[in-house]
Amino acid sequence: MEPTYRVQLYWRGRAAPVHRLADELWRFVQGLGALSPRLAGLRPYTRDDELLPALTGARHAEAVLTHWEMPWRTGDVTRRSYKLGLVLDRIDDPQLRVELVTGLEPLEDLEGLWVPNRLAVLARAGSEFARAEALLGVLQAGVQAFAPDWGFIGLDGDPVPPRPLFSRGEPVAAWVTYLARSYPRLALSAPAASYALGELGSLVMAHAERSEPGSAMQREAVLAVQAAMRAAGVSP
Repeated sequence: MEPTYRVQLYWRGRAAPVHRLADELWRFVQGLGALSPRLAGLRPYTRDDELLPALTGARHAEAVLTHWEMPWRTGDVTRRSYKLGLVLDRIDDPQLRVELVTGLEPLEDLEGLWVPNRLAVLARAGSEFARAEALLGVLQAGVQAFAPDWGFIGLDGDPVPPRPLFSRGEPVAAWVTYLARSYPRLALSAPAASYALGELGSLVMAHAERSEPGSAMQREAVLAVQAAMRAAGVSP
């Protein structure tokens, strides 16, 4: 069975109206469309798994977000966030799947619990979107649209994405790790390298080649990045 690649991004709560969240989503979809015309055809779907037309603008994105509104409570306070998906061609086993949780605000009354907004993009290894340059392009589109705190590109399940509520939410090392500028610089050694991503943050590549299952050399390179992150106080 072919592996799946995961692009994962996290960002802390921010107070924003739904139309601003829709602007972010639309910028992300536009960024994906710039990578490949096919990705402009990513389609949302309803709660009943009915495929909808591809997004055409921020107002359309806002309507889809509103459909996926998720009310929840902390004490006496009712809050609203949004959880939606986009797929390429079909819902079952698509070549590319986007999962977004957004609209989570800062939660001072839940101090000590990690409740992040997050983006996951899953690409089947055999698809054109699982090539190294495509995965890097997806991550950059997500960074430009959502300005996340951190993220990574790796095989699905390696690394294991930290779970909201059940994790402290520190960055994890992977083939590619994204860190916002608020994190300290890492002292890296070859084959690892760091590249600035505009004014937002940096990409840390543990090794030049795309992650492949079972590679001992790649595993060693990722562990070296993990050690550098620990030395800099980025992760425990």
